[in-house]
Amino acid sequence: MSSIDSSGGAGSADRPSSTPGGDVDVLAGLVTEVVVAEAAVALAEVVRVRALAAAGRFALDAAASARASARASDMAMREVASEVAAACGVSDRTVQRDIGDALTLVESYPATVAAWEAGALSRRHVRVITEVGAELPVEAREAFDAVAVSLAGEASSPGRLKTRLAVAAQRMHPRTVTERHRAGRETRCIRVVPGVDGMSDLIATLPTVLAEAIHDRVTQQARVIVDAGREARSAGGGEAG
Repeated sequence: MSSIDSSGGAGSADRPSSTPGGDVDVLAGLVTEVVVAEAAVALAEVVRVRALAAAGRFALDAAASARASARASDMAMREVASEVAAACGVSDRTVQRDIGDALTLVESYPATVAAWEAGALSRRHVRVITEVGAELPVEAREAFDAVAVSLAGEASSPGRLKTRLAVAAQRMHPRTVTERHRAGRETRCIRVVPGVDGMSDLIATLPTVLAEAIHDRVTQQARVIVDAGREARSAGGGEAG
């Protein structure tokens, strides 16, 4: 019988003193290296985001000081993105997107960025916050930012955080659910995304009630077809026998 220590677990005699193929101290050292590297990568990501946001703000401020048109502002942003892209060896389009994301993150979610920089949040937590916050109008994001950081401290995983943030965002939205649904209906559309091997994705954006009903009906029809095919094959096999 295994001995039980005071904490309720198996006694020390039952625990291996070393890991397979290596010493416990060696593994502990490797784990520490990974943790330190993860922290360094996270900090570098924050530095990059802040630098990209500063580059974007530089372009916008330069265009504003010259009283440039919206088109000129866009050109200024493209020029800055082009310089960064050339220096980093990536595409202009990628840098433009990254600058836009960085501007939104730094200027609309300062508390989130600060918590990320301090190591309190991971990149995945930050992504969840910005994804949920995108559903809110700009003027509501400052309050949402503070709530998001607070909830992130209570929710350990990004998945749990997303669930809690979705509820918070619903409560903080200045428009009612009915108003937002009415506006959302205006975005209804259907599109085809070409795939490979002669296949494509048919995507429809429509009210959830209709989407669920269509999915249920199509699923039922698919099951009927599959079952009919099985019965036909079974009948054919029986006759052959």
